[in-house]
Amino acid sequence: MRLDIPLSASFVLLFSASGLLYGQNPADLTPAERDKQIIDVLRGTSSLWRDPGEIESLNLLHGASRPEHGPAGQLVFVKEDAAGATPKFEVSAENGVHWKVKLGKEAQSETAATRLLWAAGYFVDQAYYLPEIRVEGLSKLTRGKEFVKGDVVSSVRLEPVRKPQEFIGNWSWSDTPFTGMKEMNGLRIMMALINNWDLKSGNNAIYAVEGEAPHYVVSDLGASFGKTGVSVSARGRKAIWRTMLPQNSLTKWTAKKWT
Repeated sequence: MRLDIPLSASFVLLFSASGLLYGQNPADLTPAERDKQIIDVLRGTSSLWRDPGEIESLNLLHGASRPEHGPAGQLVFVKEDAAGATPKFEVSAENGVHWKVKLGKEAQSETAATRLLWAAGYFVDQAYYLPEIRVEGLSKLTRGKEFVKGDVVSSVRLEPVRKPQEFIGNWSWSDTPFTGMKEMNGLRIMMALINNWDLKSGNNAIYAVEGEAPHYVVSDLGASFGKTGVSVSARGRKAIWRTMLPQNSLTKWTAKKWT
């Protein structure tokens, strides 16, 4: 099985420093041998899940996002992000940290979803939801103008921008080192629980973490808390049942799910 991910230098160094490449030089390995050894290592690690401890003692308000590490001080507009279906842009904080700002309903649903996955023991991106922020030098946006009034932007989710060397690649639900393991099955159950309908590989990331095995993360949870229904395929002109459609209404979802 070939891994559809680029192996960065930091990824190779992680395994080499940990003595997990069995004393061999990665340059002497064939691609198949290299992938096999990495898969063997990943199967023996907790890079998908960790024990969260006593769930009753966890702070679900903040989750993996510590308040002291959140956005603070003046935020300055950097650029708009045209990728994806949801309006986004990037800002920089006074301490030099860059933040990806997501607007709209996905900002709320994604933040809530990260808290639930984190409490269940899965790795997640840090996500901070704020009712509003002020952004200096905010340019006219092509998307999400309804959330902007002057330099004030409302209903936002902020996520720290990772360094390029941290990103190893994407992973697929149908082809992972964890297939058949209870941790992966649990993650599938969590996706069903929160009705995350957008399960494409591009929404899953593998991150290099210093001193640890790479973390497998569902990096985009914005389509969570959707509505079950049916849609029509324009290409095949056939009705296709979909288990989840994007509605992103936490109020409607909780009312229907638990009452």
